[in-house]
Amino acid sequence: MTYLDEFLLIAVAHFFAVASPGPDFAMVLKQSVQQGRRNALWTSAGVGAAILSIVLCKTKVRGFFQRSGYWFDRCIGVILIALAIRVVI
Repeated sequence: MTYLDEFLLIAVAHFFAVASPGPDFAMVLKQSVQQGRRNALWTSAGVGAAILSIVLCKTKVRGFFQRSGYWFDRCIGVILIALAIRVVI
């Protein structure tokens, strides 16, 4: 499998994951049915702002740790071990 094939496979999988309705969609739909279009638009704006803030925080944190590659690897390792212990217990 070439690089392009793998990329296209992942891109298609991400497209379907993003296109499928989730809890955000259910919340906006509920707001639009119960309280009207204006509140649904505000709810949509809130969901978008929340996703944007999460993406910005993740990229900043990742950039901070990547400057020191050693510490990035160690922190990720510790987090994964802690999660594994949490799942087992």
